[in-house]
Amino acid sequence: MRRCMTCNNIVDDKSNFCPNCGSNYLVYDNSTPQYQTYNSGPYPQYNYQQNNNVSTTPPVLWGIVGFLIPILGLIFYIIWNKTSPRQAKAAGIGALIYVGIVVVFAFLFAFAIEYGS
Repeated sequence: MRRCMTCNNIVDDKSNFCPNCGSNYLVYDNSTPQYQTYNSGPYPQYNYQQNNNVSTTPPVLWGIVGFLIPILGLIFYIIWNKTSPRQAKAAGIGALIYVGIVVVFAFLFAFAIEYGS
């Protein structure tokens, strides 16, 4: 004999559902739960069609754009972060590289002015 996990009603071994509550979670007495499977219709249909919204532009191009125009690279990163993550990452990295180079040259310039001859 089995018991229903929902209402604890005794269920016949041949039954797949509890006659009291209709649940399909039945347990054998003194054992681990034995979940019954049932077919209530077709399985969910997944849409495997190709997403046409994905950009085919190489990410390296957006990295170059981000490097040459860093504010545009930052804007592209913010806008494309969820829809086109590869292009967004490349544009953001390009902008960060530009900012890093500017900071390094600013320090070198300041050092040269302070300690130069």
